[in-house]
Amino acid sequence: MTRTSKPITVHVTAKEKRHIARMAKDAGTSLEDFIRRAATSYTPIPPDEAAILERMTDLLNQSTARADAAIDDALACVDASNIRICALENRETSGPHEHKLVLKVNLPAGMDPAVAESLKPRIEQTLELLTLAKQSAAIEHADRIARLLLGKIEPNTGLVEARLARLNTVREILEQGEWLTAEQLNALQPNPPTQRNQPASDWKHRGLIFAVNHGGQDYFARYQFDEAYQPLPIIREILREFGTVADTWEIAAWFQFPNGWISRPGTAGEPMAPKDALDQRDALLHAVSERHKNYVA
Repeated sequence: MTRTSKPITVHVTAKEKRHIARMAKDAGTSLEDFIRRAATSYTPIPPDEAAILERMTDLLNQSTARADAAIDDALACVDASNIRICALENRETSGPHEHKLVLKVNLPAGMDPAVAESLKPRIEQTLELLTLAKQSAAIEHADRIARLLLGKIEPNTGLVEARLARLNTVREILEQGEWLTAEQLNALQPNPPTQRNQPASDWKHRGLIFAVNHGGQDYFARYQFDEAYQPLPIIREILREFGTVADTWEIAAWFQFPNGWISRPGTAGEPMAPKDALDQRDALLHAVSERHKNYVA
């Protein structure tokens, strides 16, 4: 059975096209077949991971830009230094009647004469550097300066690592617990309000429950509600003790993981997750009050 091929227009820059063409050549295939294979094997990145990778890319791009600028400055310093050395050497070795070679250079049509005149000193300096300077020594000197500068502007990956660690924690919390949307809570009410975001939105606003945001969607932990899907009173007390929290995932993590201030009944002090000890009011309030002090949870 013959397959019908349909053309697709792909807009890329000239530089991108040359890069893709080189990769296709290295892979031993045509440019069209290389792009088709790349497109069919593409797997979308989840939004959260895409945001982290985008941030990492931004940081690396910023660092690369700073490195490029630093290298340009270093090379400019080396150029200027070598040109001055060459000028001194020429002054000492050149005779008073030495003839200079004139080189004609074709400039782009329509160039402003003033601009062309301003280019003359730079072209002369470049030629002096290439013909008279000790090129290997100049390049080595430039490399040393570039390495020194690059060593001082390496990107700080602490922010990226922290965000990746946070993403892993968020995944673990979501996978280990049961979470409800506002619409699901609405449907589980005996008399669901007309607005589908109620009563969850009102409960959250009044501090009766908390929500975490994932992918632009609010989620509510199931352990905050009783069998009739009404807020447990202890949740409000705990949230009041927490106070204002910029990132509610911090609250979710506190509920999710074993806490050294809460012991599992019948054990010799085995830590227990707050979400599993909602019937231990005093222990919970003591644990949340200790979160600002030195403790391991």
